[in-house]
Amino acid sequence: QQQEVDKRLLRMKNVDKIPVGVWANWLVNSKPFNSAIMFFIFLNAILLGLQSELHEGAHWEMHMVMTLIDKFILVIFSIEIIVKWLDNFWLFWMDSWNVFDFVITSFSAVPEILLLFSDTGALDASSVSRIAKQMRVFRTFRSLKMIVRFRSLRVIVRTILEAFQSIAMIMLLLVIIAYIYAIIGIYLLDEYTSAKQPDLKWQFKFRDLGSSMQSLFQLLTLDQWFKVQGEFARVADPLITKLYFISWVCIGAFIFRNIFVGAMVKNFETINVELAKDDAAVQKKKQVDNVLEHIMLTNLAEQGVNDAKEKEAVTTEGNIGSTQMNSGP
Repeated sequence: QQQEVDKRLLRMKNVDKIPVGVWANWLVNSKPFNSAIMFFIFLNAILLGLQSELHEGAHWEMHMVMTLIDKFILVIFSIEIIVKWLDNFWLFWMDSWNVFDFVITSFSAVPEILLLFSDTGALDASSVSRIAKQMRVFRTFRSLKMIVRFRSLRVIVRTILEAFQSIAMIMLLLVIIAYIYAIIGIYLLDEYTSAKQPDLKWQFKFRDLGSSMQSLFQLLTLDQWFKVQGEFARVADPLITKLYFISWVCIGAFIFRNIFVGAMVKNFETINVELAKDDAAVQKKKQVDNVLEHIMLTNLAEQGVNDAKEKEAVTTEGNIGSTQMNSGP
């Protein structure tokens, strides 16, 4: 595979030296660098899990070591962002995934910055230490840096975000239907909720609008729906109870669930098609750029050869003139 030539190397002012941005671009696109960043992302996720499991008082030495490693990983992530800035600062902010990466790294660095100021005496140590300890929860978001690294994860996240509009309309329709079912349930199941039998377990369900909506959400997840239906059928009319519960389970748990899945799959396919077109356009642009670079390099080489021939011709004419002058009378 032919390696792309950085256009910054073709500028006349960069003939005698290689710009820092070119080195940064080579480092950002190098496989060892990206593999190292992935290793630190996984290591950070493992450390967060260990720190949550080990009590700081009983394993303070282990916590000290993990804290030092955590700070080192934060420095590595910061260096990665700085290198990307050196490559192309403005292009960095045009990529939403780079901005996402920057926000995650910045938020996770806030507690360390607060502790640094408290150590210097600029802020109250006790209050800052308490706030910093609470804000260290932001470190867990560093695991989301994996999304930036894997294309498949980025496609899934983009699918979810772009599906929000259609899902919001589906959710609105589901809430309206649940609202209607909640009101119907209050009246149809009133015989059960107002019964005086002491052995009834779910009398608090469908007692008012709030409990009805909560109960319908539980039934939406199919959590003990058959037991709840059987309990209500003991007191209320069994036929009406079965029709009510089964119709809601079919509408909420099956129909709307499939609608959600269909909306996600449709957006997923649409995004895959768009990404395929974008990749094809990028590849075509790269091919055109490679052809233009080849033509430019060929022209520069030919110009260099012509300049060398002209210089050689001038030198030859000068030598001939000097010889004729020396051999004159």
